[in-house]
Amino acid sequence: MNSTNLYSLLYLEVNLFSIALVIIIAIKTMGMTKMVAQRNFIRGLICLVIFFISDMVWVLISNGLIPYSKFALMAASNVYFLFSAFTTYAWFVYFEHLQDSPFVKSRRNLLISAAFLVLQFVSIIINDFTGILYYINDNGEYTRGPLYMLLYIFAYIYVVVTCIRAFAKFFKTDNYERKMKLLKLAFFPVAPAIGGVVQLFLPKIPIVCALLALSVMILYLDWLEEMISVDPLTRLNNRKQLLYNYEQWLRNNEDKTPIYLLMIDADHFKEINDTYGHVEGDAALVRIADAL
Repeated sequence: MNSTNLYSLLYLEVNLFSIALVIIIAIKTMGMTKMVAQRNFIRGLICLVIFFISDMVWVLISNGLIPYSKFALMAASNVYFLFSAFTTYAWFVYFEHLQDSPFVKSRRNLLISAAFLVLQFVSIIINDFTGILYYINDNGEYTRGPLYMLLYIFAYIYVVVTCIRAFAKFFKTDNYERKMKLLKLAFFPVAPAIGGVVQLFLPKIPIVCALLALSVMILYLDWLEEMISVDPLTRLNNRKQLLYNYEQWLRNNEDKTPIYLLMIDADHFKEINDTYGHVEGDAALVRIADAL
């Protein structure tokens, strides 16, 4: 077996592993919650799987393991770059939901923010007739066009905006738990983005798919941990987390620093439920939690 076939098989193995991992996470996530944020999480995973498959097909065609077809190679490239933008846009919307941003509550804002996604789509359509982004030359080789970098700009703009907005909110909030969550959101897209830049210059290194799948797994595990330890309504630590923190305090409290427990009661809370309904009662609990 020659080196080209070995490289192709390695690329195939990495992509298949990444696809399997993302599909497993998607299956485990479905039905666990009806939150809008998680629906966008699933959409991002679906886009990611299509992105991985197009990348894998492109490598197999270009290295001769699948019968060569100029049309198929261009189609795989089109899908690859289109769904790179779809994926980053889905993650952008997902992260905005995780940050409780009012931005994503407006359909108009979502349509405006999809502008770069539309530009990516339009530029790919134009490219099929002009070759300004990429094309197949007379020798059947994939060649980058003069405006190739636009493909990365249109997709990566969502990654950059996500990081900037998360960092901006990080410095504005005083809540420690909130700060840590925002920090995770800010750094989540960094590794895959760096991997994309590396693969831009070293296309034979199958690093993007692996880093994306690994990042999704870390995000999923973090989300599971939050479901286990955080009350979904108030976003406060639940009893399990209280006991965990108390055990940690006992283990590390060598200087016998005292600890205090405050029991807080919301006066006339039942009247809110009876008069305005349980939805308003939940809203009152959230207000109390924010005050605490």
